[in-house]
Amino acid sequence: MSSNKKRILCAMSGGVDSSVSALLLKQKGYEVIGIFMNFWSENNNNTCPNKCCSTESGRSARSVASKLNIKLYSLNYKEIFKKKVVDDYIQGYENAKTPNPCVICNREIKFGKLLKIAKDIGASAVATGHYARIITKNKRFELHRGIDKNKDQSYFLWRIPLSSLGKILFPIGNLTKSTVRNIAKNNNLDTYNKKDSQGLCFVGESNSSFISKYVKSRLKPGNVVDIKGNIIGHHNGLAYYTIGQRTGFSVINDKWRRKGIDVPPLYVVRIDSEKNALVVGEDKYTYRQTLTIADTNWFDYPFTASINKKTLLAQIRYQHKPTKCTISKINDNEVNVKFNQAQRAITAGQSCVFYEKDKVLGGGFIK
Repeated sequence: MSSNKKRILCAMSGGVDSSVSALLLKQKGYEVIGIFMNFWSENNNNTCPNKCCSTESGRSARSVASKLNIKLYSLNYKEIFKKKVVDDYIQGYENAKTPNPCVICNREIKFGKLLKIAKDIGASAVATGHYARIITKNKRFELHRGIDKNKDQSYFLWRIPLSSLGKILFPIGNLTKSTVRNIAKNNNLDTYNKKDSQGLCFVGESNSSFISKYVKSRLKPGNVVDIKGNIIGHHNGLAYYTIGQRTGFSVINDKWRRKGIDVPPLYVVRIDSEKNALVVGEDKYTYRQTLTIADTNWFDYPFTASINKKTLLAQIRYQHKPTKCTISKINDNEVNVKFNQAQRAITAGQSCVFYEKDKVLGGGFIK
């Protein structure tokens, strides 16, 4: 099928963001083809449905498609989602990391599989309800933060290939969440007051329960030690903890108890896989000034001497305040990052994303 500049493939999850995205495209005269993606979930999507593609979500997506008079197709991505996203998540915990599955899903599924389908059906682009923007400058495509700073999702998009940016649309990237809901309400879309989904789509009510079932190698109980290596308590298995965490482990210290002194608040400082030990300390010990990233991806330019030693803004978790840093090249795949000020709870497995004002330069996974 030949390419149709008016045809857009729009991911529709049954939420208000994707609903309004499809609506705005339709209003601009595009032929919108809706895609509802079915992802992996436990128990065949019954007792523990994937939040992105539950029965209710599918019903909402069909309702919106019907109202907008657009075609909606349901695609089965359960196997590839399990292999690429869920298994990677489990493996991250097996390796004593705190993984970031949304980054993987965006690259492999939403802007991987869908772009291939778009090409096959002659669509010129894939659209989603992400709060981000793609701006064209000097015939180059740039990824920017969404206008709504509280909803900006550019942090999760750093791994999309540069070559794909020109084939992606974010129809609501210039809007605030409240405006999106008002548009949905004014156009009689039932999703206008639908609650935002919270947490990971394939994890049920408790991430701990998910870990208990799937992360077998990191569930052996062990010692909690202070920063000097003294045993002061016990943990239930390293997979249950992440850097900066305050709860979930027990502390027994007779010296403090005999003196009647309360145990100071203690936080996870380090996960020692080799000794199966959880290193804890006061909050001040959770701060670090440097980190290393791997599996880098760059939008703005190749990583060359022009960016080496350059001062940028870096974000080490979602909604973390971007902080000035200097980066230096280790090799073509790894980068050292040094912050101007020490940052709390730098966590292996999370993403470190670099910005120049609102423009995303690239990022990598924290080692």
